Amino acid sequence: MKIVVCAKQVAFTYTRTGRDPVQNYIAPGDSIFRINPWDEAALDIALNLKEKESSIELIVLTLGPLIAEKELRRCIAVGADAVYRIDTEDDLDSWAKSMLLSKALKQLDADLVLCGKESVDKQNGQVGAFIAHHLDLPFISDVVDIVETGSETVSTDDKKARAVRNAGKGVREEIEYALPAVLSISQSAVTARFPDYEQKQKAAQAQLEILDVDQKDAVKKIVHKRTFPPKPRPKRVITPDSSLPAFERINQLLEGSNVEKKGAVLTGDPESQAEGIISYLIENGFLNTEESSR
Repeated sequence: MKIVVCAKQVAFTYTRTGRDPVQNYIAPGDSIFRINPWDEAALDIALNLKEKESSIELIVLTLGPLIAEKELRRCIAVGADAVYRIDTEDDLDSWAKSMLLSKALKQLDADLVLCGKESVDKQNGQVGAFIAHHLDLPFISDVVDIVETGSETVSTDDKKARAVRNAGKGVREEIEYALPAVLSISQSAVTARFPDYEQKQKAAQAQLEILDVDQKDAVKKIVHKRTFPPKPRPKRVITPDSSLPAFERINQLLEGSNVEKKGAVLTGDPESQAEGIISYLIENGFLNTEESSR
């Protein structure tokens, strides 16, 4: 069985010491290059599977220029069998990235594809779902663990596996799915893995393979226009009357921070509540009664 972990190389900015506003006040030494933490969680789950079943082949797939070579080699040191890279310098959106990764995954013939829930730099969480779309494979999001099916964690005979996903508010779902499949991993407790000297030497000598992928179809569908800070929402603060005692002045300040919420509480049976919601939508122009009557 072959498991491929899609790992993104990211520049993590931990401080701003630059002087140029065009560069967002970021100096070259303000960033460190690493593997996306969510993808590290995916790698950790894959390594746990490999420790249980030695027949699993574990491959790390990355996209873009080689900016975090040390961290990619650490993936080999802790247990990955190989690292493959798609060499491109283009600024791609999630759709184009997923298209290139899908072509590479077809070449690698993966039985199970793991990727992080999102990246710490973009945080859109779209690549995994797009990969499943391109490959026409089952997709499960927010996976926190892969559980055993009988005596095996992943059954390659009947091409089925089970995963536990986060359903929100502390609820967990156990889902059975058919292989091959794509899973996006939600970050959880990652095992601290420390390779020994021999493993580090082996990783340092390993060849980072480059996959030849046709990039002519990787066309961006989303164009980034600009980045801007959130719009400030000033709040009216009442100046307390200086002639009043301190206690009453403090009450005036506290009353000025209270915001009265507008709305209405609907009561009664579901039918009357539904009529109330529709009436509200019509009164506020959200529903056009002329178009709905046609």
